[in-house]
Amino acid sequence: MLKKMVMINSGNFNFLDLNLETNLFISGDNGTGKTTVIRAIQYLFGGDSQKLGISRDKKSFKEFYFAYENSYIFYVFEEFFIFVYRTKNEIVKIFSKQKFDISEISDKNGKVLKRQDIMRYARKPTLKLTVSSNKEFRDVFYGTSRKYVDFSILKIQSSKTFIEIFNSIFNVDKAIIDSQGIKRSIQQSLDDTDRVLEFDYETYISKVNNFKNDVEFIKTFEKNRGKIEQSETLYKDLKISEASRRKLMSNIRFRQEFEKKKTIQIRENISHFETQVKKVKALENRLARRKTIFFKKVENHRINLQLEKKEIENLQNKFSDENVAKNRETFSKLKTLERDFNSSTTVLLKLKNDIGDLQKSFNDEIERLKHKRDILLKRDIEEVILDKTKLLRDELSQNLEKIEIDFTQFENLETANRENEERKRNKFDQD
Repeated sequence: MLKKMVMINSGNFNFLDLNLETNLFISGDNGTGKTTVIRAIQYLFGGDSQKLGISRDKKSFKEFYFAYENSYIFYVFEEFFIFVYRTKNEIVKIFSKQKFDISEISDKNGKVLKRQDIMRYARKPTLKLTVSSNKEFRDVFYGTSRKYVDFSILKIQSSKTFIEIFNSIFNVDKAIIDSQGIKRSIQQSLDDTDRVLEFDYETYISKVNNFKNDVEFIKTFEKNRGKIEQSETLYKDLKISEASRRKLMSNIRFRQEFEKKKTIQIRENISHFETQVKKVKALENRLARRKTIFFKKVENHRINLQLEKKEIENLQNKFSDENVAKNRETFSKLKTLERDFNSSTTVLLKLKNDIGDLQKSFNDEIERLKHKRDILLKRDIEEVILDKTKLLRDELSQNLEKIEIDFTQFENLETANRENEERKRNKFDQD
């Protein structure tokens, strides 16, 4: 449906924004533009500027409607618009698949943009088409072209015949539309003006009356459209309310069932909770007993800690700075003690060697004396040898016992010193 027509610097209009969505009555003095508007609409549906009933003594359609470079006509539909302008000696039409926005063809001050900017706006959508021939325009506009059905207002197989009849009937120079005029228009469109056509006037009048009734019905419908739309809206609201009521009742029933199940579950939970309470009380009793035992253990641990504290205080006193200094001094004497130990060990080895030498000398003396005894004074010598042997053995035994005692004492002293030094080292390392 054609919603409106916008004419810019076209005909005798600088700017015209004509709303065509309602019933339109055009009136005015001669030269005010009534015919200009009607011919602009006729051009859209006829598509041929040569068949608009413009006399030869007047400016042609191209010269009158597109006298300037910035002369434009916009035919605005619901989902698309047609931008018409003149370039050189032909009229170009751009189909644009988008809703028309008049702010896109003018600046903030209301001044119309340049043609290139308007063409850029018209060609912005993906679906667009530029045509210059009348046939191509009719094929698109009346649905013959399958590729561009989005730009079709309705599908007419014989668009050429329709346009011929339309241009003949819609001739603004004719004030009266009668049966003879319609007949001639049909004959002209069929290129058969000589053939006699049968015309049933009564049938025609009947159909015209039916058409008038339909028009009256449409007018009444349009007049009461608001009430009908209001009733339809009310009906939809009632349906929505009914659906909401049913949904609410369903939710209520569901909630009732849910509450019943929830009540049973709550009772089970209460029973379970009571059981848990009993278990908790029993647990509290056990915890009370454990608490008593724990406090006793804590008290014992406190006493042990006090004892350990005293022991630590004693250790602190024992390992005071003064005692640590003494231990360090003793530790510093360790090398001296080791040298003394090594010296004592050397002396002990020397004594052992001396004892061995003495034992050998003793044995040699005994053998000599035995030999002397055997040769010279066996008896006297045996006595002397026995006495001397006994004496030597006693002396040797005493010396050995003394050496062993001294050596044992030295070893004990050395072991005690080592243990003492080891303990001191360990405590010193711990500190």
